[in-house]
Amino acid sequence: MRKGNSILKISAYVLVIILLLVIVIWTNRQREGTVVETVLSYTVIPVQRGISYFSSWITGSHEIFPQIDELKKKNNELNSENENLKKQLADYQLALQENKMLKEQMNLTQKYPELKTLSSVVIADSTNNWNQILVINQGKNDGVEVGMTVISDKGLVGYVKEVHDNTSKVLCVTDSGSSVSGRVTKTKEAIVCRGELGLQEKSQMKLMYIPTDVSLAVGDIVETSGMGGVYKKGITIGEVVEVVEANNTLETYAIVQTAVDFSTLEYVLVVLE
Repeated sequence: MRKGNSILKISAYVLVIILLLVIVIWTNRQREGTVVETVLSYTVIPVQRGISYFSSWITGSHEIFPQIDELKKKNNELNSENENLKKQLADYQLALQENKMLKEQMNLTQKYPELKTLSSVVIADSTNNWNQILVINQGKNDGVEVGMTVISDKGLVGYVKEVHDNTSKVLCVTDSGSSVSGRVTKTKEAIVCRGELGLQEKSQMKLMYIPTDVSLAVGDIVETSGMGGVYKKGITIGEVVEVVEANNTLETYAIVQTAVDFSTLEYVLVVLE
């Protein structure tokens, strides 16, 4: 009896297992896949996809690396071209400066053909609240002496105040300590132009000691008179831009805009005679 019961139990277990297998197989067929395929879809297939992606990345990198090298090459070429353009621009600007200097020197020699002059370059500006002094690149070794008149193609600049071997200091006419004996061009009447604080920054001077019988007007040109032994005669100082009337005619004065713009002055002539 016991042996028979055991056979029945085993048979029942086998039957249950067969039933379960049938159910599983039928279910997987409904899903259009086998059990093995299902297992593979969750294990082997993702691995295959990873390998495929990695392979594609490696293949693509072989294409990317040459592109990077090409970009580096082009970048180096552009940098080199940029440096060449910078050099060309610097050369062009230097040529413009030299051309400007030659043009101004030619204008100076044409304007004052009777004067023996020495061309100089303004290399420093020592202007402060009290003084207006320029430094030029000519000195004792070039024949420059203290007291020599300095002009530009526009007009009077000042005079040489201090001389060194290769440089000189020029006191500008607009300096608060400067005074110029001048005359009004249209009347030839003597006047005095003086530098003054508050005006030198505007390249202006104060015209004083106007004769009572002189009718001074805006637009009148003022030049050096040659008196006083400092400046040569007939050099343009500037133009009257304002006349200030006073109750006392002796206190009447005018503002002169100098012909020279000292804020942009680059080249001058030292009068050697």
